Amino acid sequence: MKTSVEHSAAKYDPQENFLVFAVNQQLFALPHQKIISVLDNPASTMMPGMSDHARGVMNFMGEPVTYFDFRKILGEQSIREEINELFDMLLARKQDHLNWVSKLKEAVTNGTEITVQTNPHLCAFGKWYDGFQTENLALSRYLKKFDQPHQKIHALAIQAKGLISAGNAQTALDMIHEAENTVLAQLIRLFDEARDELQRANTEYAIVTQTDDMRKAAFAVDQPKYFGVLDEITHPLPKMVVQQSNGFVEACGTLKVDDTNTEILIIELTKLISR
Repeated sequence: MKTSVEHSAAKYDPQENFLVFAVNQQLFALPHQKIISVLDNPASTMMPGMSDHARGVMNFMGEPVTYFDFRKILGEQSIREEINELFDMLLARKQDHLNWVSKLKEAVTNGTEITVQTNPHLCAFGKWYDGFQTENLALSRYLKKFDQPHQKIHALAIQAKGLISAGNAQTALDMIHEAENTVLAQLIRLFDEARDELQRANTEYAIVTQTDDMRKAAFAVDQPKYFGVLDEITHPLPKMVVQQSNGFVEACGTLKVDDTNTEILIIELTKLISR
């Protein structure tokens, strides 16, 4: 049974339930009595004079509630900004491969040296693709779809060189034309569909909260992770930790999963709303 609480036992009941949620790979928690609801990312309207980390005002059961972006509170990119940046990069890599095929076709047509990159791991997309890591299984599955058509595109240059060396330049050109309508078209479609896939893979959630004095606020977070009792709570925080806690973290929780202790930062809601 999870009953161990360090330091102040008065602040937290050892059997108190917490909602644990992720924000850019960091885990935070709020006591259950502060939580009203958890929603899929709702619509909101930005109002004049709102802070930079506010998304706007959302409608919650007929009541206007300020909707904050938790990543922005932490001084980080929002998920929306992260998706747009990633999509812009993928569009640039799409153009790279259109240019690559055009350059290959031009070299074969004119009988000049083929100088395009033949190694799929050394083009700009390949370097990014090999180094990119994500815990999001839906995004990982989508990105794996790039692997085969991307390798086939770069293999065209090797095949074309072999055909030309054998005196079959026209066959090489025909092969490239066919690839434009098949494997290249498949690769381009994956690039074009990236924004929708990225948005589906990175669905945000709104945690609607209420303070003891009945003030409501909602926070956009990456994903709820756990609801229940924590194994251990340290409160109050050591002074050194307080200085690094963004001003709204008042305790540190521990959750043991498969013999691994995971650190969870427990939020003081009134201080968070007051930022």
